[in-house]
Amino acid sequence: MKINNIEAQLLAMRADKPAENTAVTPCRTADNISAPPQMDIRLGAQLNAMEKNWQGTIEHKPYSNSRTVGWLLVGLRRIARRLVLRQFAEETVNQQNRFNEAAFRSVDLLGEQARYSAQVEQQHAAHLDELNRRCARLEEERDTLRQQCAQMQTAQEQQLARLQTAKEQLAEADRATAEGVARIEAANREAAERLARLEAAEQELQRRIERLDGQNTALLETVRADNGLRSGEYAEQTVTAVAGYLSRQQAAVTASQSGEDGIISYLLDALGIPAQQRSYLDIGANHAVALSNTFRFYAGGASGVLVEANPFLADELRRMRPRDVVLNRCIADEGAADTLSFYILNGDGLSSCDRASVDAALRNNPALVVESTVEVGSITIGELIRQHMPQAPAILTIDIEGMEEAVLRGIDWQSWRPPVVIVETVGYDCTTVLKEKQTDAVRYMEQQGYVEYAFTGINSIMADASAFRKGGAQR
Repeated sequence: MKINNIEAQLLAMRADKPAENTAVTPCRTADNISAPPQMDIRLGAQLNAMEKNWQGTIEHKPYSNSRTVGWLLVGLRRIARRLVLRQFAEETVNQQNRFNEAAFRSVDLLGEQARYSAQVEQQHAAHLDELNRRCARLEEERDTLRQQCAQMQTAQEQQLARLQTAKEQLAEADRATAEGVARIEAANREAAERLARLEAAEQELQRRIERLDGQNTALLETVRADNGLRSGEYAEQTVTAVAGYLSRQQAAVTASQSGEDGIISYLLDALGIPAQQRSYLDIGANHAVALSNTFRFYAGGASGVLVEANPFLADELRRMRPRDVVLNRCIADEGAADTLSFYILNGDGLSSCDRASVDAALRNNPALVVESTVEVGSITIGELIRQHMPQAPAILTIDIEGMEEAVLRGIDWQSWRPPVVIVETVGYDCTTVLKEKQTDAVRYMEQQGYVEYAFTGINSIMADASAFRKGGAQR
């Protein structure tokens, strides 16, 4: 019996089909594709039916094993086959029909399986595309992470570099701190030594002031005793008596801090100015007698104008020097307020309206303190000259703690020229007697035609060159 090509393919598939007792592994399907129900079972049933109909064919050649009657039996069988040929043909057709039906059903099942496989392949392709896209995104994320890691690494390296720099700076700061501590300790030691020197200098200054006060008191009491005056009487006759005493001593006694009044007397003697005409403008007069550059001339019969910002000392000046005009004023620049703060220190001769000068003195001497601050009326040097000394005096002395040059620059030296000018030209320093001289005021006065005749270590005494040339020619 012959079969067509489809039957041959089906038989070949059936030959490759696993044994009936072997479980068939179903195909893996996609999530959204349903596999044909019982595909393997249905296809196996059809292949079994085809095999059964193929193996059930009745076509075979008659034969017999008997040698004597075999030929008779074969012949009878052939006759019998011909007799039943019709029945055999019908059976063969029916068997062929069943085989064909099973084959068609197998083909349908195979087609269904093929369509299912195609759908699965499409779904797998879609999944593969999705996986590829996800892989691409993951690669992008990986690259981004790598970049971020690289940036983080760079930032960490920079941070480490900054930390290293900070560490080095801290180490340098530690070294600088150690050096600073060493310098501070050295400065503290120096300050302690300086403070000890200051205390010694203060004690010496106090002893000197006490000696001066004692000398002044003894001088006054001697004069009073010689002239029959009552003890404690401060009157014009007392001062006149002191002046007479000084005259008798022939300048052996000086009231100035470093003998300035003796030098001034020598210069005025050279100009031939009589004692009673030796007028003066004393700016920063301080005490009436002690440390005064003008008391010698007051005692000689002269008079002048005393400017003192300390109201307590101004009262002393009015009491002790009644012939003089005493002004309780601060010398100020043009445009200054009508009243200024005056800082009174516990150190003699260091009080001032200039806060910078006061602060410098406080830094220089820790023993100094500002005892009080008072408001004092102000006046410019121009107003002072116009109102109280329009005619130039014989003597101009200035000691106002750092403001001397400003006062000098406020004077019209073309029309107002005292023959002798005394200016303090050293700053306050309690640690040494040999102080550094400040030459700005001296240079300015040289530009105005004055020469520095003497420097006492504290004050510069300057003389009007034109006056002394004229006086020298007359003599």
